[in-house]
Amino acid sequence: MKSLKPLLTLLFLAILFTHAVSQEIRPALVRSLRPGVVEIEGRERHPLTGRLGKAGVVGSGFFADEQGRVLTCYHVIDGLKEIAVRTKSGGRFKARVIRAQKDADLALLSLAPVSRQRFTRLPITSAIPEAGAELLAIGSPMGHSLSVSNGIMSGVRNISKSDPDLDYAGQILQMTTPISPGSSGGPVIGLNGQVYGVVVASFEMSFGQAQNLNYAIPGHRTLNFLLPYYREIAAKTPSDSASHYNLGRIHDALSHHSEAESAYRKSLRLKTSADACRALGILFLTRPVNPDGKSKTAQRREHIGKAIEYLTRAIEIAPDDGKARYNLAVAYFEINEKGPARLQCDALSKLRGKRKLTQPVLGNAARLCSWSNAPFK
Repeated sequence: MKSLKPLLTLLFLAILFTHAVSQEIRPALVRSLRPGVVEIEGRERHPLTGRLGKAGVVGSGFFADEQGRVLTCYHVIDGLKEIAVRTKSGGRFKARVIRAQKDADLALLSLAPVSRQRFTRLPITSAIPEAGAELLAIGSPMGHSLSVSNGIMSGVRNISKSDPDLDYAGQILQMTTPISPGSSGGPVIGLNGQVYGVVVASFEMSFGQAQNLNYAIPGHRTLNFLLPYYREIAAKTPSDSASHYNLGRIHDALSHHSEAESAYRKSLRLKTSADACRALGILFLTRPVNPDGKSKTAQRREHIGKAIEYLTRAIEIAPDDGKARYNLAVAYFEINEKGPARLQCDALSKLRGKRKLTQPVLGNAARLCSWSNAPFK
């Protein structure tokens, strides 16, 4: 029995540490995400008088890229006049619809004027969260600016085309995350910082008592909605590095590995950037092997070699790029080169001390490098 006491003590301390880390991660994660979420304002025309009403918040949205394109729901902007977008920093921009799809209930807006401003893009993933996974929703329910609510993933449902409550049809995510009018168009985010879906609707249905059912458009449908637009922009602006980089990110999130690599390489040929180098490095690091005359081991080593090459280039351009350093450490650990891996962990530790690691890179680096103290607030 005595021999169990040290083990139980360690287990207890581990539980306390895990709880402390989780309590630190959420506020830091929300702080990093909020600048990427916006309020959608507009004026609606009165159905009887035809007069335009006062401008007000009608929904939420978030940045799909750094150039200021905003993703929201189709029903948020349908019939609106004088659409505007308000950011967390208080900026207000006129907006116009550049792509819309009613049956997907999605719309993409372009802001003007944006000059050379860079906005906080929220990364969309095509992955489906597991049932029970914690989710955060950020939006402006009932006009309460950029509120945060949390819940869990309930399951995946299918909305019939004959459903009278929605124009939307197809696969949809059901969650317990509370939403209200004004939440629509906002992101549904996991604790990994990835956008799993776009808030679309909340219903109250009476089966003896009211039940609140909340839904989000899944990431893979959102990415497929965005893909044609970014493909068209890249074709129209072949000398614009950013357009190829944005297209690469859409392909990458959809696991279109060859297309993503091609787009990233085009972006890099036009302009050497840490972003494109890092994206290529992570693409090779996470790319599955598909042997074409080579063994799986040989192809995996080739992928790791290219990952190290591009991630090293990214760090040479931007030494404080924590995400590149974390993935470079992962690559070195995979091929058992512990010395170079530990050097990257040491560099990450210094960046942590300077508070230059964003979530969830901080949590990932803490686990990989076995840091003993909890992440900073």
